Amino acid sequence: MTRFVGYLGPSAFGLWAAKLIETGHVVTVLWIAIMLLVLLLLLIRKSFAIVSVPAVIVLLAFVTRHAHDGLEEVIVYGMTWLLLLSGVRVAVAHGAGGGDAVNLSKTTYIPGQVWALLWLAGTLMAVAVGGKWLVLGS
Repeated sequence: MTRFVGYLGPSAFGLWAAKLIETGHVVTVLWIAIMLLVLLLLLIRKSFAIVSVPAVIVLLAFVTRHAHDGLEEVIVYGMTWLLLLSGVRVAVAHGAGGGDAVNLSKTTYIPGQVWALLWLAGTLMAVAVGGKWLVLGS
């Protein structure tokens, strides 16, 4: 299950952020992003993320504390679009030939192409719905 859901994670977080933005909770998105990045920091080992994740946490905390509302909105919209679109990018880049699709195919006897199509459909749906919330909700 984690192999399947992992591909939809960024899109799901982007969709969640888009809904919060649509309902007027821009600052909430920043605080949730900070909390999730702190949790991520506890899980990472020996990579560029050891430097980049704390840097992004500091940047988001600075924006939350010192930036005006317009800048907060620009950053939150950018983060949200990045999450929504990165899910599609990963689904397309890995596709049916990716290791997770092959492993899921062996485990479930459902062809890897089906898993790849489900990932692509889920991420594209998140972009469509989240994009609608971001564009029409503002």
